Amino acid sequence: MAKRVRIVAASLKIVLISALFGIAACQEATKDFDTDRQLKNLQAEIDALLKSAGKTVEGITPDTTDLQRSTSEEINKIFVIEYKVVELSASASANEIEKVLNELGSQRWECFDTATTDTGIRLMLKRPAKTPLRYIPRLF
Repeated sequence: MAKRVRIVAASLKIVLISALFGIAACQEATKDFDTDRQLKNLQAEIDALLKSAGKTVEGITPDTTDLQRSTSEEINKIFVIEYKVVELSASASANEIEKVLNELGSQRWECFDTATTDTGIRLMLKRPAKTPLRYIPRLF
């Protein structure tokens, strides 16, 4: 009988230990399941952010056709020179002429020729067309 009690006790120990291992395994499986679920949620959030960022970048980037057209227009402006003719009265003093030339110079106009007329002085002015590309040679 004592032997039988020991066998039953040993069997109970085995059953208890097996049950504890089973419970522990279930808890680990639950933890793994939670971790997997969290990872999947995180992956979904990252995918959504990447899609959103992609749409934002697409919205910011100019259309290729527009970019080519604007670039062509800017390149053509490099070779364009604007001209202007200004008439000053014959009675204009040197200070008045200088003031007019300085004012026009601040607008990038360059006087390349002058002529006297019956009514006064004619100034011929020129300037390169305004384009950001004209600064490129200065960078190198």
